[in-house]
Amino acid sequence: MNCNQWLACALTLIAVSAGASETKKSAGPLKAAGSIDLTDPAGDVSPIHTSDNVDYPGFDVVKLSVKSDGKQIAFVATLKDPPGPFASRVIELYFDVDNNAKSGASLSFPPADGFEYTAELSACADYTDGSSACAGGSKAKPKSHWAAINLSRYKGKKEYEKDTVVDSMGFPGAKPSAKAPITANIVQGSIDYADLKVKPGQTIRLLIKESHDKDMGLFPEVLLTLR
Repeated sequence: MNCNQWLACALTLIAVSAGASETKKSAGPLKAAGSIDLTDPAGDVSPIHTSDNVDYPGFDVVKLSVKSDGKQIAFVATLKDPPGPFASRVIELYFDVDNNAKSGASLSFPPADGFEYTAELSACADYTDGSSACAGGSKAKPKSHWAAINLSRYKGKKEYEKDTVVDSMGFPGAKPSAKAPITANIVQGSIDYADLKVKPGQTIRLLIKESHDKDMGLFPEVLLTLR
């Protein structure tokens, strides 16, 4: 590769990193004020394999918007295709709310340190037999699809020691998640500042994973300054 080609590549990388929309393959933490859009190529997910030895298409995220408004952080995932009959996670989120990697829990997969909260945005379903699920399915047909958030707080350094703060299915003992109807291929949910114990103007570190990605599925780390 000659010098002109190297220069062209460098300029291309600079142009991409300066854009408002970032791909999953971008390098380094991304700084954002209030909101950020992340993009991801289609076709990089594995099927959902069930205990009945049946495969369903994995949820293929092609765009993720993160937006704070002073009271909530909203996550809007655009899928390549609408959800099918099987309910499952769409994205997984890890929050370092004090932006300090030396405090909080350590993760093994992905390997990272300093997180106080973790959450899942799931595509859930109600079925014609009266059952509902955010992880799993039914032999009955789905009659409606909706999205919900499950938020947990780490109790120390170990990732498996945590308490549920918001429950996606609304089980007793935690705050029930709001249910957001899934329209076509849009799956969205939000988390209150109060549940993360954050405030406007605070900068938090976000690690986001596409749940059914064939590889690690990580978007670049985001340093988000909340509105």
